[in-house]
Amino acid sequence: MAARQAEARLTEAREAKAAAEQEARAAQEQAAAARQERDEAVTGAQFRAAEAESRADQAGQDAAEPDRADHAEAELQRPSADRDKAAGQPARRQPKSTTRRSRQPRKS
Repeated sequence: MAARQAEARLTEAREAKAAAEQEARAAQEQAAAARQERDEAVTGAQFRAAEAESRADQAGQDAAEPDRADHAEAELQRPSADRDKAAGQPARRQPKSTTRRSRQPRKS
């Protein structure tokens, strides 16, 4: 009778072990699925963040474009001395002897 009880307990233990192993495999599969889902979510978020950053950079460039156009237009409307200065050249100046203010009135 003790042998039958021992064998019954052994069978129960084997069944319990098989059930526990099956539960462990299911838990591992769930964990793997959760990791994959997390990785895909992270990748998607990184992609969306990169796209948003790219759009923000483009918007900044687009916003700066009218400023550059206004600046260029203003440069064209400035007197020639300013254009020379912008080009890194000394301003052109008329010799003092030929300016009206520096001329002495003629004595007749």
